[in-house]
Amino acid sequence: RVPDAVLSGLLEGARDRVALERRLTRLPGLYHVVARLSGETWIRGTASGLRRIYHAPHTEAGTIASDRPAVLAHLTGAPLDDGALALRMLDFLPHPLSRRVLWRGVHETGAGYGLALPAAAPGTATAPGPREYRWWEPPPAELSLAKGARGVGDAVAASVRAHVGGLDRISCELSGGMDSTSLTFAARATGPQALSLLTVAARDRYSEDETWARRAVEEAANRSTPEAPAPDHHVIPADRAPYFYADLAATAAELNDEPLPVAPGRARAHLLLSAAHATGSRYHLTGYGGDELFLGLPHAYQDLFHGNPFTAWNHLSGLRHQLGWPLLPTVKALLDRSAFPRWIAGAV
Repeated sequence: RVPDAVLSGLLEGARDRVALERRLTRLPGLYHVVARLSGETWIRGTASGLRRIYHAPHTEAGTIASDRPAVLAHLTGAPLDDGALALRMLDFLPHPLSRRVLWRGVHETGAGYGLALPAAAPGTATAPGPREYRWWEPPPAELSLAKGARGVGDAVAASVRAHVGGLDRISCELSGGMDSTSLTFAARATGPQALSLLTVAARDRYSEDETWARRAVEEAANRSTPEAPAPDHHVIPADRAPYFYADLAATAAELNDEPLPVAPGRARAHLLLSAAHATGSRYHLTGYGGDELFLGLPHAYQDLFHGNPFTAWNHLSGLRHQLGWPLLPTVKALLDRSAFPRWIAGAV
């Protein structure tokens, strides 16, 4: 939650949605926004889709909204959508199928879109229905790669500072990868009295993750100061770490919004969170999803291929070997210039 004093200073003078959005761009971190302006309730999540908004019609309350579709389904008695559930069996669910909620009558507001709930007009009992509007669009590609990288780093640092700044004890999962390592140093820069880093040792003796995690800890220790002491590094032995799919049946009674792709690692995540709690941590950071933000999208290489075929094929070949794609189907897809609606109609 953003402190009231910060919000008051930030939003003072905003009289419409455009002015409000302009001020909110100065607020780092990940939040839901709920505002009421000119008789209209306005709700939005984040441009990345990490904070989401769902809505559904209710017989007594009109339109209701939540960040949990399962809650809306419970309140409205919405039945399960078997087709949407079957789609979740796919490893990757393309747009717009990814927005199909598992309950009939419950709708997702798209990432980068807000939900407007107008009030009833004077003299009428029924309010107009909800509507979506776009509040974010990708900025123009005007920065060099180096400047863009610095901008991303500054944004990550500001977001971490907004969430953990001022806390005395925090913890980070340090896997040794680029995502968790970056968050570790961003967290250290906020100056906590105690920073606990948690690493799970690998069962595979050829894995380099633990090596890189220890190097990161050494680097952080070398930079320690009285204001930013060296972090505490806790390495969990490999034989204590649960295997993937361990204790999966424990999720059967949980009210989840959909089959979770991270469910196979649930027991492992619980182990790390328990270890973080034991250190007295007041906030735990992980790098989950960080790598995925910067992976090249395969369909982008299709566009690049017609202008720079050698570069496109070089990048796509690496992705093909990583994902195990056969050569001929990959080439066929690369040369296919079908429009998106036609492609998706033939793919599902």
